[in-house]
Amino acid sequence: MKALKHPNIIRLLDVIEDEEIVCLVMDYASGGDLEERITRQQRLSEEEARPIFRQLLAAVQYCHQNHIIHRDLKPDNVLLDEHGNVKLADFGLAVTFSEEGHLAEFCGTPEFSAPEMFLREEYVGPEVDVWSLGVPPFLHLMLYNMVLLTLFLIGKS
Repeated sequence: MKALKHPNIIRLLDVIEDEEIVCLVMDYASGGDLEERITRQQRLSEEEARPIFRQLLAAVQYCHQNHIIHRDLKPDNVLLDEHGNVKLADFGLAVTFSEEGHLAEFCGTPEFSAPEMFLREEYVGPEVDVWSLGVPPFLHLMLYNMVLLTLFLIGKS
């Protein structure tokens, strides 16, 4: 994560560790996370959501160009700085990918996970992040949740 240098990705400044604990020192995002903002405001207008989503897309595109998939994109992992700018965080489930290799591991938050993860189907990587961002946008995914504050629940019916 320390190698990622993008204005919309939280910077990892240092790693401090001893025998019992690992501490990650990162930039402070005083604006809280996107989930808190959505909850506080009830929903975001299209005008508010558009720049947030654009910055989030830029961060994810940068990751994919560097062969990294996040695999846990959700509003809780989108931090906001004091100016409301996006800082993508929590790369704990992130992995590198290649077009030749395939993954089949289920990880992340179920409400934001792509169908191939649930079905334990192989995936290259970027497509699971794209799903979480809101394709198709009528499901409970990032953009939909920001604007409509509606949960899509996966169930038996």
